[in-house]
Amino acid sequence: TENASHEIQTPLAIVKNKLEILLQSPDLSSEQMNLINSASLAANRLSKLNEALIILSKIENRQFHETTNLCVNDEIDRLYANLDELIKMKGLQIEKNYAQPMVIKMNTHLLGVLLENIITNSIKHNITGGNIHIAITDQTLTVSNTGEPLKIASEKLFQRFVKSNVKSQSLGLGLSIIKAICNTYSFYVTYVEEGGWHTISIQTDQV
Repeated sequence: TENASHEIQTPLAIVKNKLEILLQSPDLSSEQMNLINSASLAANRLSKLNEALIILSKIENRQFHETTNLCVNDEIDRLYANLDELIKMKGLQIEKNYAQPMVIKMNTHLLGVLLENIITNSIKHNITGGNIHIAITDQTLTVSNTGEPLKIASEKLFQRFVKSNVKSQSLGLGLSIIKAICNTYSFYVTYVEEGGWHTISIQTDQV
């Protein structure tokens, strides 16, 4: 899978580059611009899908060996700060409850991927003017966000290419990646929807 995905990246990059050049062509009709934009969006989506499949393949084949002690609290704060503009655009309110520092031993890159997927999920699938609650203890991370009701059972969302809304632009791989990373470190992960709130919890049990 990794080799195939690597080979796909080069022609994909060429396609994206050619489309960008086409968009700069003079005298394009409105219809032509729409067609090129549509093709460009499809190419970008395919590129993101390819990257997600590569990371899944590497995770499942245990290719991330280096580990170090990392503070989840600090990483959460950094990621939300980077997404501050998007949070303000959606009018979201964030509440943090850090009872203790959560320090875990894992690969630095995988922690970033894990938390980025969780946090992006809490923003992207939130409602305008919604809320996000983050609770952290020494062994548990819980991220809750307001959102639309699920159209499928929550446990199915950890399966690949499964989405609550089939019309969503999501790849349907974010929760699969979260699950794969948690499995690598024997973390216990759950997704629950109740009373208009969507909650992802991760229990590490690391001492």
